[in-house]
This record gives sequence, C-alpha cells and structure tokens, in this order.
Amino acid sequence: MKSLLILSLFALFGCMSLPTVSSVKEQPSGKYEYSYYNNQNQILYKVTNDDSNLHVILNTSSSASILKILKTGLTIYFDVTGNKKQTVFIHYPFKLNNILQKENDKKEINTEPTARSLKYFVSQIPSELVYSAYGKNETIQLSDTKSDIKDSITVLKDNEIVYELTIPLNRISMNGKYPLTNLSIGIESGKFELPNSNNNQTPSTRTGVSSGNNAGNMVNNGPTGGGMVNQAANDVPNSANTDYSNEQANMALPIEFWFKVLLSK
Repeated sequence: MKSLLILSLFALFGCMSLPTVSSVKEQPSGKYEYSYYNNQNQILYKVTNDDSNLHVILNTSSSASILKILKTGLTIYFDVTGNKKQTVFIHYPFKLNNILQKENDKKEINTEPTARSLKYFVSQIPSELVYSAYGKNETIQLSDTKSDIKDSITVLKDNEIVYELTIPLNRISMNGKYPLTNLSIGIESGKFELPNSNNNQTPSTRTGVSSGNNAGNMVNNGPTGGGMVNQAANDVPNSANTDYSNEQANMALPIEFWFKVLLSK
C-alpha cells in the first residue's frame, strides 16, 4: 500500500510539472495569432479545437529550429494520461536523408539557410506522414483529400515556417472517447551530431527521443520568433566539438517541449 501511494504521488507530481495551454475555438485557416512561446527553441504555438478535431500550429523563424524540423523530422505526441507517454504520435516531416542530407556532408554546418534553400527544402518534403497509435502504424498520403488527418509546412516571409496539424480527437484516445480531460502534447525533433575536429567525421542527424522541457510562457508583447537560440556550447553532448559557436552548438540539441492542454468546449 505504501509503495502504491508513493507511485501515485510520483505520477501526480509528474503531471503537475507540465505547463498548461488553453485551447481556443477552431479558427479559419491562415489566422496566425499565437498565445504561447517556447523560448528555448523560439517557437510560437497555439492549439485550437472544435467538437471533432484538434489543431496544433507552430511558427518559427529560428534557423536552428527550422533546420532541425526539416532535416531531422518532427514528432508530435499525444498522451491522454497527461504525462509523456509516446504511444500516440504523428511523425511529419520525415528525417530527410537523401538529397537534403548532402547539405550535411560538410565540415561546417550552415546555420543560416537562404530563402531560396528554405523554399526548396520544404518543396522536397515527402507528401506523407506516419500516424502511430498503441502499437499500430499507418502511413497517410497527404494528397488524399479523404484523409481525416491533415499536415503541412508553409514558408512565410522567405525565412519563416508555419507547421499545421489537424487530427480528429477520436484518433488520440484508444477507444475514440471524447472529451479528453487530461491531454498532454509533446513536440520533439531530432538533432545534429557535430563533427569532431580531431578527425574527418561528417555531421549526421539522429531522431532519438528523450524527456522534454517546459513549454514556455504565454505571449505578452514577447518575441515573435527569429534568430538563433544562444545555447551555451557546454550544454552540447561531450561527443561534440566544443569549439563550435553557440549557433552551431545549438544544432546538437533537439527540439523538446511538452505541455498539458485544456480543450475548448
């Protein structure tokens, strides 16, 4: 009984550690007004919903976050228990390991992609996503107009992207039950492995998953995205070269943040 109580308290405090985001009523597509900001990754975001669908929208003009999303892939997790379980997720875009990976086969990582390359990268994203729920995977073609899951990445102002995911609420829970009163969402990318200056290794990308960070605060005359995150080089894994600039060192840190969601009724 005592051990059960300890486990229950641990689960309770684990839930309490996640910041809470309030979803708002579903809005027309293209309404890019954001309520929340993840400072570490310089990502603006909001969640909206109606009676049937959940809509997650991310916006960033941070070169580091854009490159991580486009080149290492992005996964959005949904946990109906309010924790950080990874049993339901959408993976889009995929890790791009063919034509775009050639960009990585250099000693120096370009942390400031040109507008032309950004539009090109987005145009090369495969038009499909992976939906996984409770051990069952499904590949969804985004060109299929009958699909109930929609996902896209759009380039704005030549140096800014908007990621938009629409997923039915009944795709999140095991039995399709609604409402979801204890929902949490995780946003995670892969990361770049920086080359070691002592040898001729070249950078690669990895889509590993680990525990996330806090989501950030509500937007209140705050940043609107843009620029690189000044992450200290000594936060980079020891395997990376610490001679890199803060901008380059940031590439070795994945995008990771989780938050709980209060759905709009």
